[in-house]
Order: sequence, then C-alpha cells, then structure tokens
Amino acid sequence: MIKLVLLTLLTILPAFGTVKLPFLYNCWQFEDTSVGVNAQPFEIATPAYEAGVFGNALRCNGTNSSGGVAIGTGTFVYHESFTGLVWLKPYSLAINQLIVDSRVSSGSGMVLQLGNSGVPGILIFGLKEGAVQRNVYATNSLSTNTWYCVFFGFNSVTGKTFLRVNGAQEDALVFPIVPSTAPAGNIAIGTSPTLGGVALDGAVDMFTLWKGRVLSNTEMTEIENGDSYPYR
Repeated sequence: MIKLVLLTLLTILPAFGTVKLPFLYNCWQFEDTSVGVNAQPFEIATPAYEAGVFGNALRCNGTNSSGGVAIGTGTFVYHESFTGLVWLKPYSLAINQLIVDSRVSSGSGMVLQLGNSGVPGILIFGLKEGAVQRNVYATNSLSTNTWYCVFFGFNSVTGKTFLRVNGAQEDALVFPIVPSTAPAGNIAIGTSPTLGGVALDGAVDMFTLWKGRVLSNTEMTEIENGDSYPYR
C-alpha cells in the first residue's frame, strides 16, 4: 500500500521525477525488504541489513547467501539505452568481487565488479555479447568503509558503455555490434546468477535501473548530491 502511494505521488513530482518516471524500470531500496518499487523481489535466502545512505542498506557478507536473483527481468534488454545506479560501500578490496551481474551461461550480459588481477580496488563495468566485450574502468581506486555513488549503463546513440563514480565518468570504446534484443538474464546483487566469481563483501543501497534512457549529467549530479529518487 505504501509503495502504491509513493508511485501515485511520483506522478505529480516536479520535473526531476516526472521526466524519469516513464523510464524507471525498478528500484530496490533494501530498507527491510528485497521487493522493488515495481513489486519485483530479489530471492535472498537470509537478507541482512545495516545503516545505508538512505535508511538501511543490503549487507553482502562475501557469501552467496546475501546475494539474490531478480525475478521478472524478461522485459530488460541491452540493445537500447539504459542506466544503472547503485550506492556501494566496500568492506574489502579483494579482486573480482561481483556487485551487479546479469550474465547468462554463455557469458553475455552485464557485470559490475570491484577489481581484477590487474587493477585491484578499481570498479569495472562490462557489457558482453557473444565473444565481444567492452569494459570500462573507473578513474580512481576505491577505499573501504566509504560510500560511493556508481552509475553504469549503455548509450545506444553513441554505442558506448559508461561508468561514473562520484561524478567522474569514463566511456568505453564503441561497442562493435548491436547488443542482443533477447531478454536479459536474471540480475543478481553481490553474486552471479549463473557464473562463478567472488561474492561482494560490502553494502549496497538504492539499486535502480532506467530502461530506454541515459540520465543526463544534471540528473546524475542531483542523485550524487543526495536525492533519493524515487523514494523522496
């Protein structure tokens, strides 16, 4: 009932909310439930919560039991523009930690991870289609016990993936092919739905996806400055 009221209020918000609401795919606030604003839940066997940027956050303790798979993501595809947002607080800088992952068994899909063997402590966002993959790396290394506002996504107009951390944005090279129009795989937080990897040791708040649109610099800056859209 509360979420229904919130959605109703969003329709009468000023420009910030009304512009982006039609493109909002979902937002998981991780307050004390893993159900998103559009009623899509994460399957988390034993969710744990702690103080976040906005109320509580989801605590991922480095094991798969604190990560889960999103349900009902069949309408999310990668050939169109999209924007993802997550507030992240790492507790360790172990390499290859999975933050957001939607890769299917072939490896196609998107993945946001913390570090690899070459650049520990660096955020990496990758979009893969078959044998083609484009990775984009954050500008600076992350620190533990610090909250970061992370945007990631794909711009179908420029053909580039992008990654933005606390206002510093990097764009990858042009994706050489058009990503698949097939439905994306299930989305996981802190683990992988189908592939191996190191589970996240950290906290996640306000995981949000916009479908069919890349947010503007002004809109991203507003969120980085503390706007809790769509829950404000």
